[in-house]
Amino acid sequence: MNKLQKIWNYLTKPGFSRFLLSFMHNGYLLEIGWYDTYFKRESIDVNGDPIPWTTYSYIEFIKTYLQPGMLMFEYGTGNSTLFYAKYVNRLISVEHNENWYKKIKAELPDNCKLILNDVKSDAYICPNELKENKFDVIVVDGRRRNDCVVKSERYLKESGIIILDDSEREYYTDGINYLKQKGYKKLDFWGISPMYFHNKCTTVFYKRL
Repeated sequence: MNKLQKIWNYLTKPGFSRFLLSFMHNGYLLEIGWYDTYFKRESIDVNGDPIPWTTYSYIEFIKTYLQPGMLMFEYGTGNSTLFYAKYVNRLISVEHNENWYKKIKAELPDNCKLILNDVKSDAYICPNELKENKFDVIVVDGRRRNDCVVKSERYLKESGIIILDDSEREYYTDGINYLKQKGYKKLDFWGISPMYFHNKCTTVFYKRL
């Protein structure tokens, strides 16, 4: 029996539709706001506040890890930018899409700086704002992730962490292996994410936590 046939057999079992609908009234998916984010097509929590488009298990971790005095850099902007800004002292984020840049910039709090750079340029991978600082946290969740991992690692504090989203993808193996060779350990956060129900991974790389 192939995978699709197995799924179809479950879906057509008597009472299965009612079983699925019951989870909209109680349970984990309701508690984390998964239904809200799925139907609104926006990465938000149960209160309607923005959250990263990462695994929920990672989100719970990073809430407790981030501190008010931290300096953070992010590749790829979005609701994650609005989320992270609440937890750190200063956040710098680089974006390549001009329309998305304008949308997010209009919503940013004062402790954020948003940069617009061409994704094909070196300025996207290593903007001046990155080179001028040492960061507590670097989030790699935009384009050219392998390149971003390699270039940004030198601007991370010794006690800092690098976060790579969608780390289950084979395409990011080069970036992951680079960090391992540099002596980083990895902490994988597997699970579902806003809007999607497949198993994905967000990984935290660190030398010491």
